[in-house]
Amino acid sequence: MGSENKPAFIEIARILIIFLVVLLHSTNLATSKYGNTATTNFISTATLFAVPLFFMVSAFLLAIQDRDPNYSVDIKKFWQSRLHTLVLPFLVWNVIYMLVEKNLFDSPIVSFSTLFNLATGYDQLFLIFVLLQCFVVYSLIANKFSEKLVRNCLILFALTSIAFYGLSSYLLWTHVLHGSLWYGKLIIPWGIFFFWGIWLGYNRTGLERVSQYRFYSLFAAIIALIPYLLSHSFQLYAFGGIYVAYFVISALPFQFLAASALLGFLYHWEPSIQSNKRAMAVASWGKYVFAVFVSYLAFLYYFNQGWTLVFPNAGAISQITAETLFTFFITFVFVFVCSKPRLSPLNRVLFGGRGK
Repeated sequence: MGSENKPAFIEIARILIIFLVVLLHSTNLATSKYGNTATTNFISTATLFAVPLFFMVSAFLLAIQDRDPNYSVDIKKFWQSRLHTLVLPFLVWNVIYMLVEKNLFDSPIVSFSTLFNLATGYDQLFLIFVLLQCFVVYSLIANKFSEKLVRNCLILFALTSIAFYGLSSYLLWTHVLHGSLWYGKLIIPWGIFFFWGIWLGYNRTGLERVSQYRFYSLFAAIIALIPYLLSHSFQLYAFGGIYVAYFVISALPFQFLAASALLGFLYHWEPSIQSNKRAMAVASWGKYVFAVFVSYLAFLYYFNQGWTLVFPNAGAISQITAETLFTFFITFVFVFVCSKPRLSPLNRVLFGGRGK
């Protein structure tokens, strides 16, 4: 999520990911106020492939360099870079979200939950914590890459991810787990997506093959969405929560197929994107996505408070539309302003110097 000179289709993918994530959280806020409807249920289920796609893209960008047999990773420099561009913003924004939640929800400052979230990530920031775990695994194998090693890692994490999703489903339906996502802060459920991205990046024909079968993947994803949507509906009816659908066994096929299909389509459209000035202009905003990702929820929370005061009965769809578009736009504006040279010290602290 952050270096320059990425393929244009990757930048477009990153922008789509952050839009879907903002849409998902806007829908969750509307659901908590108005209750679940067929529309909100569909949105909050169908957008959940965005985060798996984020892990695929992040891994793809790492592994594509390893195609060169003479390429080697300087592990020390690798982590020095991530300390500045990933760990520092992660820590700073955790403190910011702690203060935001204290201000809006009167969440305690001194508690085990606060300390846990500061260490592992508030709200969407837990995904950075997971990504750091993925980077640790990558560091261990980065200079040992081979077709066999990548394939074996993919198989291993596929099996563990499937087992995790299955166990999570069982514990959810037996009421051992109820609406909590703390266990999602582990690498295990995300490993299949990260190493699928590694395989696509390292294998020279991997993404080409995914692109060739993109329509089949899309059709399969639509079919897989049906049991996932039904499962989510049953959970909402049984538990009344909105965060219980991520790690259920019916989710995994849809998330994997939908993310792969979108990546395949974007890769197929790369020549068209490159030749279209407007598409390239959109792609150029991809460099701001990391900064938008860490900061958007603060804007969304406060806009949600204001919207509720001004339009208390506007309806779920109006709220979702307004909050998604406003948050998406205003966060990009904020990040763009912070990228200006005179604000570079602030940019380094908040966003690790990205987007300049």
